[in-house]
Amino acid sequence: MFGSAILDVAIGLVFVFLLYSLLATAINELIASVLSLRAKMLELAIRRMLTDDSSLGSSLGDILYERFFSHPLINYMNTGGGSKGSHLICPRLISPRW
Repeated sequence: MFGSAILDVAIGLVFVFLLYSLLATAINELIASVLSLRAKMLELAIRRMLTDDSSLGSSLGDILYERFFSHPLINYMNTGGGSKGSHLICPRLISPRW
């Protein structure tokens, strides 16, 4: 195609590696979404950051963790075990069209 076999092989390898990386990413995203890994790992990471035994007492870390997840801004984003519609705006709060 370009007159050089080495260049053709290099371009072919780049496309093959790109294809395999996209395939691996798609499989990884599928597994993460099916098993809900993002939410679990995020909560685990926040728990580890807030309840670190080396810098804070364990009781203080637990209090920080509980206060963080009971905060209204964080609690609002929680879906409550998969219930749909908890984030919808009440119709009386929306101004009518004129």
